[in-house]
Amino acid sequence: MNWKTSVCVNFALQAVAEADSLAEEANGILASVPYREHQNWDDVVVNETVHIEHQKKIENMIVHNLGYLPGKDVSIKHLPFLRTSFDQYLHRQIDAEEFFLESQFLIREIRNLDIASFADPIYPEELYQLYKDRPVAERQWGRERLTTYLGYEPELRHSLMAELWMQHAAGKGVITFKDRSNCIDHRAMTVIKYRQVLLEEGKEVADNSELWYFDYADKNGRVNWQGH
Repeated sequence: MNWKTSVCVNFALQAVAEADSLAEEANGILASVPYREHQNWDDVVVNETVHIEHQKKIENMIVHNLGYLPGKDVSIKHLPFLRTSFDQYLHRQIDAEEFFLESQFLIREIRNLDIASFADPIYPEELYQLYKDRPVAERQWGRERLTTYLGYEPELRHSLMAELWMQHAAGKGVITFKDRSNCIDHRAMTVIKYRQVLLEEGKEVADNSELWYFDYADKNGRVNWQGH
């Protein structure tokens, strides 16, 4: 078992304080993000009944892989499978490697659904004009913040809607933007990294692209290594 597999599994086994706070922080502002499909009642019933005792640990694992917790309207079909896979791991029906691979696949699916509305390859000119019409200070704030955390200035074709969404989130005042990246930043960065792959290599490659946040969190001291 490699180190990343081991650590990701351990993250699912115990609640980490930072993940708890991120999950709660994300719930308020991300749960309202619209998803293109209507919820099915059967999905709701399954989500509320299948291994619900593992829900918090699975939410923590999602946060550790994405940096934020998408709304349940996005993840409702995948959460029961994640909890079931985790339960199978606990009862040694599958090993750590199998659980890791399955959870990574399911979390990528959740990510892809969550950012589907940002995934049109070519944004219309109206969006670019909307961006240009925004106050200069707001545009500079968003780009400077993303550039700081990404380590480079993103192309506007990658970041346009992510920046507009960040400006909207900041305007709602639901979350405070401090010197440390938060769930809004992480979702915007996820959109940008996905679109980079989408526009260069196509949708299939983008849908299967890596979950970047774990390595980012490790590099920036956001991983709790105590006890691992």
